[in-house]
Amino acid sequence: MSSLGRGRGVLLVMLVALSGCEPGHLERAADGHRTGYGRRIGNLAEGRWTLFDERGARAFTGGLSEGMPTGIWKSFHADGALQEQAVLLRGVREGPAVTFRPHGSRESSGSYRNGVRDGAWVFWTPAGEVDVAQTGAYLGGNRVGR
Repeated sequence: MSSLGRGRGVLLVMLVALSGCEPGHLERAADGHRTGYGRRIGNLAEGRWTLFDERGARAFTGGLSEGMPTGIWKSFHADGALQEQAVLLRGVREGPAVTFRPHGSRESSGSYRNGVRDGAWVFWTPAGEVDVAQTGAYLGGNRVGR
């Protein structure tokens, strides 16, 4: 299963801890690589942010409200291709999401409620065919029926 920020979730935690960022300021880690670009109101991250991985490549883009990821967030594969687009509410997936494989084909599409799969989900094989073993209705993160 692909997930927003798999392996790079530390960057979201870092964002909440960042301080002293002026609007439009590029932030860097102690070793000099860029970690984030955005603005703050007081100590809270607000508005559109771009977060970068340890190599300085774009890892996430999305909005923040009171320092919490809110709205449409995108995560990116190491090569820069879109990995996932999901709606977050105060840092938790809430609403539609779609994931992509590194070469761009769809991997899954569905909705989240309270951070877990909920409702109809469709999964595709690497060949682009519907994966019937995973596709179906989900409730509270678990597949129901067959």
